Amino acid sequence: MRQGRIEHSVARDPSREYWIVALVSRKRDEAIVQWYADLVGGRRDFRVRMVREDSRAAGGAIERLRELARGGSLGFLIAPLTAEGPRVKELFEFVTEVDVPALFVRPVPGRRIRRVLVASAGGPHTLQQLWIAREIGGALNVPVSGIRLVGAEDHTDVLWSSPPAGDALVENWTPRILGVKGEDRRLISDHFAQGIAACVRPGDLLVMGAPSSLYAGRIGESMPALVARQTKAPFIVMKSKRAESVTLRGLLWGRLVLPDLRPASKEAAIAALVEALVRHNQAPRACKENLVRRALRRERVASTAVGCETAFPHVRLPGFHGVAVSLAICPEGVDFGGDDGRRTKFVYLVISSEGFCDEHLAVVARIARRMVRDEVRQALLGCATPSEALDVLEPRLVAVGVGGGVA
Repeated sequence: MRQGRIEHSVARDPSREYWIVALVSRKRDEAIVQWYADLVGGRRDFRVRMVREDSRAAGGAIERLRELARGGSLGFLIAPLTAEGPRVKELFEFVTEVDVPALFVRPVPGRRIRRVLVASAGGPHTLQQLWIAREIGGALNVPVSGIRLVGAEDHTDVLWSSPPAGDALVENWTPRILGVKGEDRRLISDHFAQGIAACVRPGDLLVMGAPSSLYAGRIGESMPALVARQTKAPFIVMKSKRAESVTLRGLLWGRLVLPDLRPASKEAAIAALVEALVRHNQAPRACKENLVRRALRRERVASTAVGCETAFPHVRLPGFHGVAVSLAICPEGVDFGGDDGRRTKFVYLVISSEGFCDEHLAVVARIARRMVRDEVRQALLGCATPSEALDVLEPRLVAVGVGGGVA
């Protein structure tokens, strides 16, 4: 019973077909849109459907998309950002209404990509931007760089001479969590559109997050639209789903939390975490060695230690739907090879599907926002049972009765 409830809460139904719809109006856009569809879909998670659209009206295509959405099979939308293509305003309003992730692509024929450039001010699309940038960079074997946007009025010498904390520290973690390596710079300006355009070099592919849903009726005034008018570079805009209610209690149930683990090495820590998933039927025992091998292979590419004594080893598994997580609390620490030289005391093993996975990104973000807090980490070290650890990671809401007692 518990297993079924959890799978329903975080995973796609493996018996249902989920479509990536690639919407095109020009023959020359088909190949690049198809390439992005294959990249987003991974090997097995989605099927791709190409929909050709009369450039004079987007309504017909949207009605076809709406039919898929009503049936629960529209998993992702990819559409070109071109003046001749389907009207972006109607498409953005549609994906906002039905809450489906989308990628809007402005290709430049004949332009060779030499770098993927991510411009972000934080916000709900940051992890998704980095995810797609990582996939593109890997597929094209080009570096990924980032621009962090900071308003001039929010910038002080004290702010940037002090270690980042809270949300700023979570943002620092996201490239490491996703395995993105590359230069990163801050753009301090009150004129972000001009500043971003000035950072674009020949050969860059620019990646931005979609504007707030408040721009649904005024998309031309949004930051991506302003930037697109100031650069002729290839350009993509990533829109993620609205954050769903992902509960850590629904993921780290039973004994998927290992308090007081004392592994001799990170290999031993990862093996223990995989064993926990196997014992709870979150992974077949026949896959155990393969999962450990994949996690360690990822560690050899770059350590998943992100700071704050925390690491996120990660396995992307073909054919797997949803997210599975286990946690080891290691009071003595274990060497995960982090940049700060500190031993890792909190190891979260995350298994997700190979293609685009909103659940994975939402789970990682939720955990990260707790782990950057020193009091949370100190409390976890004092936990003797999994239930105590969950009370720290996700405190229960306590209702107070009229008389002041606990209801």
